[in-house]
Amino acid sequence: MLTDREVAMLKKYIFFYLMKNESEKIPMLVPKHVKYWEENKSVDSSGGPFGDRSGGLILFEAEEMNAAKTLAMNDPFVLEQVIERKWVKEWMQEQ
Repeated sequence: MLTDREVAMLKKYIFFYLMKNESEKIPMLVPKHVKYWEENKSVDSSGGPFGDRSGGLILFEAEEMNAAKTLAMNDPFVLEQVIERKWVKEWMQEQ
């Protein structure tokens, strides 16, 4: 569990992804994908699929870029190779 100071120092990142046309695999993976992000209690995440279900975007917190990439690359969608393209970018919020 992170301390209050560590939480205050977290940066925001986005995980933007586009799905492959794997219609038979994706519905079975959605519950694992959702559970994965819900169970990572050390990060505050929000997001979801695009309206046309071609991909999605997740906004989350991490200490630094390597930690953010590690978190995104362990998503069940990535591990099961149903994502065609993916990006992890730091999100700059206006103060």
